[in-house]
Amino acid sequence: MKTLFASAAAVALLSIAPSAMAQTSTPATAPEACRPTDPCFDVTWTKSIDSNQSTNAVLNSRIDLNVGRAQDAVVAASSSIGNNFNAQGRSSEYVNLNQNFTGDAFATVNANIHEAAGDVDLSATAIANNATLNIVQAGHINLNQSLINDPSAIINANLGHVAGELTVAATAGGNMANITSDMGSIAANQRLHRAPINAVSTVNVGDVAGRIDVASTAIGNSLTIRGF
Repeated sequence: MKTLFASAAAVALLSIAPSAMAQTSTPATAPEACRPTDPCFDVTWTKSIDSNQSTNAVLNSRIDLNVGRAQDAVVAASSSIGNNFNAQGRSSEYVNLNQNFTGDAFATVNANIHEAAGDVDLSATAIANNATLNIVQAGHINLNQSLINDPSAIINANLGHVAGELTVAATAGGNMANITSDMGSIAANQRLHRAPINAVSTVNVGDVAGRIDVASTAIGNSLTIRGF
């Protein structure tokens, strides 16, 4: 799929990207290029990580876009994330992460574009719990993610003439986790309590000169583990 963020080259680039984020954390950072033979590898930045994130609020990120004629590309990106955790480092003896989302996350794009001389990229992303761990060596990782209410990503687009390519992507995620580590052990629990996950793309288009790529993706629980 073509990237959701188009680059503008000529006259003007219209880029609108509001976001609603409740809690975000980046407890440890380290150069990813630090190899075991490098002197920096002997330095331990953190022994353990213990994080608890809880959100009970309404997150609402919305774009209402009306364009008569755009001389170049049009990019509109709306995102809402409840609990967001990102840890990068060389070693951690213990990682304990708890994310609990009981609020609502809405990401909406309403776009009316009469004419665009370049590409048009529209994206809406709503995620309840998101965790990324990139730790070279870890002893034990304990991950708990819980979701009750719904994340919703909605795109409504009415387009006249698009001289370039058209990309539309609505993504709604419940519990999302990506772990890269040479770990000793891991315990992961992702719970979705009857929460609706909504991803909707409604597109009406007159004329597009290039490729049309429209996608709606709804994910309940997603866990990716690499590097062990």
